[in-house]
Amino acid sequence: MGVLDYLIDLKSSKYQIFFVRGNHDQLLLDFLEQPHDESKKQVLLQNGLLPKELQAFLSDSRYRDFLLSTHHFIRTEGFLLVHAGFDFEKENAFSTTEDMLTIRKFSYNREKAGNRTVVHGHVPLSLSVIHKNIEEGKPIIPLDNGCVYPERSGQGNLLALDLDTMNLVNTPYEG
Repeated sequence: MGVLDYLIDLKSSKYQIFFVRGNHDQLLLDFLEQPHDESKKQVLLQNGLLPKELQAFLSDSRYRDFLLSTHHFIRTEGFLLVHAGFDFEKENAFSTTEDMLTIRKFSYNREKAGNRTVVHGHVPLSLSVIHKNIEEGKPIIPLDNGCVYPERSGQGNLLALDLDTMNLVNTPYEG
């Protein structure tokens, strides 16, 4: 909840900020739409939410409103920003929101991507692989270093990428 509170406050600040929806955000939205569905509740509890947090999400509409304001993907002049990725094998890769939230492997299609670089998360990779993709100007840049997995070699950092300079910023997880 603390992270969502922070992001909600940040969104109402002087900055123009856009948020990309992730699979866990969607899980929470699904629960908020059907709070009596025990299976949805169990998935959230298994992913680390506490029962009192679920109750707080149900009682405060700011959370639902914020999550509904997030984007499945963001298109800029040079980039496609997405949580998981796109299935470029499909005729319209931008219509399948499930893929944008959960796909684990995908191939790049320059034409369908509009010659934009795809920046995504969802699958934790080592810092060396992420650096290599950025340095080599690959058309797909993974940006998930598994910040909650500091015990994994080459992982455990929260990452940010300056799209203007392609400078990668990392902050080690401090639990």
